[in-house]
Amino acid sequence: MWHTLVAMPRRKRGQVIDGADARIIAQLAGDGRAPNVDIGKAVGLSETAVRRRLERLLRTNIMTVRGQVSPEALGFGVNVVLNLQVDIGQAEDVAEILAKDPHVRYAALSLGDCGLVMLACFRTHEEMTEFIANRVRSVSGVHRCQVYPLLRVLKSGTDWGPVLDQGGQSSSAAQTRPAPVPPR
Repeated sequence: MWHTLVAMPRRKRGQVIDGADARIIAQLAGDGRAPNVDIGKAVGLSETAVRRRLERLLRTNIMTVRGQVSPEALGFGVNVVLNLQVDIGQAEDVAEILAKDPHVRYAALSLGDCGLVMLACFRTHEEMTEFIANRVRSVSGVHRCQVYPLLRVLKSGTDWGPVLDQGGQSSSAAQTRPAPVPPR
């Protein structure tokens, strides 16, 4: 079994981070247990500056630090995405019921054909089949369940560094901003 601590930015509207904050987050995403002095050397700040910035990022809930577990290392080798077609009026109730199940690692309300998307982990295919047949199908409001087995995880979204640019905005937003129009 292995674990690592990961930095997960959780920005609220109106909160802006600068380039130094983004570089600190990127460092922590690579090694959540890195000492502040090492982070400081990597991003060009003192240990004190890194500590103060981290305290602010944590205090304002822009970032949390937590452990990340490898399901496969714990014997949960059957990982699936479940797309559930649910009654619109019952979507939140269905999500609340199913999200409480320990197999469900991620649950989100969605738009489109499926009102609820979940990621679930199981030890065996039989355990997965039992969950779908007995748990999912027993919840009122579920019409259809599409199951997508994950063969191999190629990327897990813990590294926010590349997403954030110097101004704390997403890189794609920065790239799609229209060029300023010169005055006439």
